[in-house]
Amino acid sequence: MKDEVKALLAGLEPGGEDELCGHVQHGGQLVSVDIEGDPHAGPGPALIGRLDDLEALGAEARAALAAEHRAGEGSVVELYRAHHAEELEPDEIEACFGDGDAWRTEITVFLEHCVLTGVAVLLAGEEPSLMVDLQLGGEMTDQVLCVAWDPTGRVLHVDMES
Repeated sequence: MKDEVKALLAGLEPGGEDELCGHVQHGGQLVSVDIEGDPHAGPGPALIGRLDDLEALGAEARAALAAEHRAGEGSVVELYRAHHAEELEPDEIEACFGDGDAWRTEITVFLEHCVLTGVAVLLAGEEPSLMVDLQLGGEMTDQVLCVAWDPTGRVLHVDMES
């Protein structure tokens, strides 16, 4: 296990039976980290090992969200973007995106403004997974875009909640 992952695990505290939780600082943002199950057993090391580079993990989540958006009708990402275009005040939109409107037409521009706010590694159930939450502007909304992967790195699902 890499030193970054060991340090991350050492900073977490027991949150219940077979659960570790806490926060890490990443890019000026507190990121919630939850691990349910034994991090050293089964797929634990493979999934937890992916936490060594949160920047890369956030980029991988954005790529999965962009792919989901390109898949067509009923895109979760498009629903999330449309909802926030309607709900946010003009000054909030300008604070997040600046003066331009590219975020309304370019999904990658929109996703660049979605900040990594949570990571969960679920090892206790039937389907072990790594889940990453991104939020628009970090704290502009309490709604998240979530990407979940299996231990092999295959995207399990993209959703608007984790």
